[in-house]
Amino acid sequence: MRLTKGTKKALSLALSTALVLTGANVGTLKADAAKVNNKDGVKLTLTGKTLTEKYATVKEDGTVKVTTTFADAATAGALKGANFGETKTATDVKYVDDCDFSLKIVKVEVAEKNVLAKNVTGDYNNSDLYEVNTTDKSFKDFVAEKGDEITFTYKVTGLEDYEDTLDALKKENEALAASKAALEKNNASLVASKAALEKDNASLVASKAALEKDNKSLAASKAALETENKALAASNSALAASKAALEDQLKNTPAPTETPAPVAKGQMGNFNVSFDYVGDDTWGEQSWGDKSVNVTKDGDYSIEYTATSDSKGIYLMMLDTDLYYGSLADNFAFTVKNVKIGDKTYAIDNKGCWGFADQTVSKNYRFNIVNPWNGLFDKTGVNWQDEKVTTIDKLNKAPVKANDKIVVNFNVTTKKASSTVSIKAAKSKVSVAPSKSATVKYTVKGTSTVKATSNNKAVTVKVNKSKKNVTITAKKTAVMGKTATITLKAGSKKSTIKVTVAKTANVKKKKTAKYTVALAKVTKKVKAKKIKVSVKNKKVAKVTVKKTAKGQVTFQVKGLKKGKTTATLKYGKKSAKVSVVVK
Repeated sequence: MRLTKGTKKALSLALSTALVLTGANVGTLKADAAKVNNKDGVKLTLTGKTLTEKYATVKEDGTVKVTTTFADAATAGALKGANFGETKTATDVKYVDDCDFSLKIVKVEVAEKNVLAKNVTGDYNNSDLYEVNTTDKSFKDFVAEKGDEITFTYKVTGLEDYEDTLDALKKENEALAASKAALEKNNASLVASKAALEKDNASLVASKAALEKDNKSLAASKAALETENKALAASNSALAASKAALEDQLKNTPAPTETPAPVAKGQMGNFNVSFDYVGDDTWGEQSWGDKSVNVTKDGDYSIEYTATSDSKGIYLMMLDTDLYYGSLADNFAFTVKNVKIGDKTYAIDNKGCWGFADQTVSKNYRFNIVNPWNGLFDKTGVNWQDEKVTTIDKLNKAPVKANDKIVVNFNVTTKKASSTVSIKAAKSKVSVAPSKSATVKYTVKGTSTVKATSNNKAVTVKVNKSKKNVTITAKKTAVMGKTATITLKAGSKKSTIKVTVAKTANVKKKKTAKYTVALAKVTKKVKAKKIKVSVKNKKVAKVTVKKTAKGQVTFQVKGLKKGKTTATLKYGKKSAKVSVVVK
C-alpha cells in the first residue's frame, strides 16, 4: 500500500509525539522544597524554659553566636538541683533530598565559662523543619541569676548545597512546564493522524479483495499437488509391502544363518558380548555377531565396528550376550556408557534396555540400543513398561557415513561396591562479600560423586570434582550480615559450611554501587531519612540510604578516591558498620 502525502505527515507527527512521551513523564509540577529566602538567609529562633527568646540570621557556612539573658534564675547539674530546663533552636530549613545541611551547638558560655557538656547536633522534626534541642544533661554545673547573659555558639554546614538544590528544583519545574505545553500541542497532531489513517484503511480493503482473488489461483495449484501426492502414495504402499516382508523375516529368523550352531551358555567372570547392526531399513548393510568381546572381570569394555555404507539413521543396534536366566550375580550390572560414531559421541540412557531376546525368558539376555520391534523393558526383562511404546532408539536416528568407526563402550559390574563413604569440608565457616567468591576444599572417600546445595538463593555453590573443592559465591543482592548453609553430600553422608555475607562494600573510584545490610528494628514503614549515616573518612566515599525493608537497609556507595573507610548506618539504638573499599 502506498501512503498519501497527508498520511506521511500525520505519521511523522505521531512519531514526534511518541518521542516526547518517552522522554518526560508529565504530571503535577514539583513544589518548592522549602520556604527559605536566599537573600535573607536561614532564620534561627532560640527559646528555653528560663531564657529570653532570641532571633538570629545565618547567611553562609561557618559559626554564629546568639546571646540572650536569663528570664529567671537558673542552675544546672545534679548537685545544684537542676532547673535550667530544655532549650530549642528552631530554623526555617525544611528537609530536601540529597542536601547535607547541619546545625549544631558547639559552645555555651555563662560568665565566660563553657558550660556545654558535649556538642549537640540537630535533626528534622515531624514537620520536616530542622531544629536543635538540649536538656539539663547537655550542660555542666553552673548558677545564673535573672538578667545574666548566656551565649550559644552554633556551627553551620551545607547551607550553600541547600540553596543550590532549591535552585535546581525551580529549574526542573520550568522544564516540566515547557514539556507539558509541547505534549498538549502535539496531541492535536495525533487527532489529525488518526483521520489520515482511517482514510488509508479504505485502500487496505481494496488490497484484501486482490488477495482473495489470488487465493483462488493458489487453490487450483493445491489441487494439482494433491493429484501428484496420490501417485506418490501408491509408490510408498509398494515400498511398505517390501519392508513388511523383510521385517517379518527378521522376527522369525534372529540370525541370517539358516541353521545356527548351539549357543554355549556363559557365566559370571566368563561370558561373551556380540554386536548386531543393520544400517537402514533397506537392509543393505547387516552384521550379526561379527564383532564381539569376552568379559572375564569387572571393568570397562568396548566393541568396534566399521560401517560400509551411508545411513541417515541407524535402523538396528544391539548387544547380545550368552547369559541366560539364572546366570546373573545379585550385584550384576551391565551399563552402556556411550556410543561413538565417527567423531561424535552419544551418551546412552540405559533405562529399559536390558532384557530377554524377543521377550522370551528361555532366550539369552540382550541390551537394545536401537530396536524397531522392542519397547522399553520393565524390571522383569520380559514385559514392556508401556505397551504403546513399541520401539527403542537411544541414538535418536543417528546418521552414519561409510568408513565411520562405531565404538560401543560399556561397563560390567558383578561385585558389591564399598559401602564406606565419607565427606568433610576443609572449613566449617567462611565469610564472603557481595559479588565475591570463596573456595573451600573437601575430602571424600568411597565415591567421586559429590553434590552441593545452598539454603539461601543469594549464595550459590559450584562443585569442581577434579580439584575436589567448591566455589561459594555471594550475589550482588546478598544481604550483608545474613547467613547461608552450604551442604556437601556424598551418598548419605553430609558436611556443612556456614557462610556469612561480609559487611564489605567494594566500589571503583568515581563509580557507584548499591548494597543491602541487615539492621534490626527497621521496617518498610521507616523512611530512609530516619536512618542516620556517618562515614569515618568522607574524602574516600559518600554513602546514601536509598530504601528500607523489614530488617534491612539498601544504601548507595560513591567512590571519591582510592582507599578504605568505615560507614555506620544507625536506627535508634541499633547500628551496622560496613567496611568500604574504593579501588
